[in-house]
Amino acid sequence: MTRDKIYTTILKWFRDQGTAKLILPDGAYGENTDILQLTYITNRPRKLLIELNGQFMLVFTDPTKAIVEDGELIVGEFAQVLFDWQEGSDPTPRAKVYKYGDVRFSPVG
Repeated sequence: MTRDKIYTTILKWFRDQGTAKLILPDGAYGENTDILQLTYITNRPRKLLIELNGQFMLVFTDPTKAIVEDGELIVGEFAQVLFDWQEGSDPTPRAKVYKYGDVRFSPVG
């Protein structure tokens, strides 16, 4: 799948859904009440950057898959994904790198 197709698949899904819950390769992020909105997305050489709620960043390196399955957006088959986040009003940066698995966005509602 081309990077442009991945980009448009993600953008269309968020435009259609509006909000999502984030499921990382090691499980769901946050509490059941954490609802995320796409605040920025860009396609760079070898990278795809997704920002959620202005404080959560996903940086995919060489992603090759973005599909919608049973209403969920699934981004996978990447060299790695970096999840960078801050919690609430705490500005302490946190980060985790995943080398395999899928990142899922589940619709709210």
